[in-house]
Amino acid sequence: MVEAATGRTRLVDGYEPAYFHNKDLGKFATARRMLTSDVLTIVAAPGRYKERLSIGFGLFLDYDPQKRAWNGVDGGRNYYTPEEFEMSVRAALEVADEYVWIYTEAPRWWSEAGTPVNLPEGYADALRRALAAVRAANVHGAAGERRPRS
Repeated sequence: MVEAATGRTRLVDGYEPAYFHNKDLGKFATARRMLTSDVLTIVAAPGRYKERLSIGFGLFLDYDPQKRAWNGVDGGRNYYTPEEFEMSVRAALEVADEYVWIYTEAPRWWSEAGTPVNLPEGYADALRRALAAVRAANVHGAAGERRPRS
């Protein structure tokens, strides 16, 4: 895929294991280092790989639903409290090039009525605060702008 990519094509590695260590904030930086440098010894075209690669992360808000039921009323009873969620989102945004997404099974951020379903108060604000903090720190410019390549 790296060799076939042309033009402005980017290959986004979403680093799926982030779903399973998303409270260990240091692992985002470790994953970035692994994907951008440690892996180069097995990459056929390291220059093109680095040129085309974009690092992203996914977070699983209602992580491990088989063992821990999602509480749609009290965010303090979930795997992530809104505060922990904010810290993980911020850490992921600080390390990602461009994309951080949130996966859920039970809560819904919006409905046909335009309102959340089964999503306790605090989570949407946590996302807003994490993004604002990253923008204020100017880690990689305004959200959506690529981090400068090194």
